[in-house]
Amino acid sequence: MRICIRRPPRKWALALAILLVVILAAGGCIWFLTDIRSDIGYGIWDRWLAPRSPVALTAAFLDQDDRQIYSLEEIRMGKVDGITYSHSLWLINQDYPLDTAADLELEAISDEELLFYKKGTQKLLEMLTAASAATGDRVYIMSTYRTQEEQEQLYKDDPVTAGKPGCSEHQAGLAADLYTYQHAGRRFIDSDGGRWIQENAWQYGFIIRYPYGKSGITGCIYEPWHVRYVGEPHAKILYNNRWTMEEYIQHLRSGQAYTADGYMILYQIPTDGTVSIPPELTEVTVSPDNTGGFIVTGRIPG
Repeated sequence: MRICIRRPPRKWALALAILLVVILAAGGCIWFLTDIRSDIGYGIWDRWLAPRSPVALTAAFLDQDDRQIYSLEEIRMGKVDGITYSHSLWLINQDYPLDTAADLELEAISDEELLFYKKGTQKLLEMLTAASAATGDRVYIMSTYRTQEEQEQLYKDDPVTAGKPGCSEHQAGLAADLYTYQHAGRRFIDSDGGRWIQENAWQYGFIIRYPYGKSGITGCIYEPWHVRYVGEPHAKILYNNRWTMEEYIQHLRSGQAYTADGYMILYQIPTDGTVSIPPELTEVTVSPDNTGGFIVTGRIPG
């Protein structure tokens, strides 16, 4: 009796060989990302895999009779009770540089020589204290406000990471670069404190300004150490929806009101130096976005 052994077609053998090569290559990439460039490995996980619950921006209809007209100049000068002028929602990038004549409203952080936007200083300190309590890592501040001259020198030394002079959030006092012991720069994400900041900064009004996979939008590489103050509820909206500031502002439509997480948000292009605000809102803030519009934010009663 003749026994015939059927050999698998060569194309199947080739396919198996290719699959094996792909698996080995993928394993090598994973090892590289997690061991050599753990910031990229974490960035990929956070960008596409980490669970988040999107916050819906629900369009709300408001008749003009439901609003009251206020002068932006009077709001800026603090003459309107219950309404605070802010610049926490300034968009600062290469397309929208910082106005050199802008009033920055800076204050010293504790007894250090570091300056930060005064409406966000307390939240920054609370966030660092909470990070240390939760992880045991003490999180330090490396850099906050920078002068034009300081930014020019940094950009000259490192044009890849440092923003162009006039286009850096540090010059507005709205950004802070953080680190833990032996974990600075991209290695910040290797520390427990760094990962805690990545996942919890939004609770204190801060965002990771340059998230992974968004450099085509922000113009900056992934910087897990760079936090930016935007305040409530905007930090939660950006974090949970995985938006950059550019995407958030593009999402808002002029003249439209939105509700989200117990707040009302209105985006307006001022008419004759005024904005219109529903008078029943509380804890109202008005912030220019540095593109010509203003973002009004207030709590909805009840």
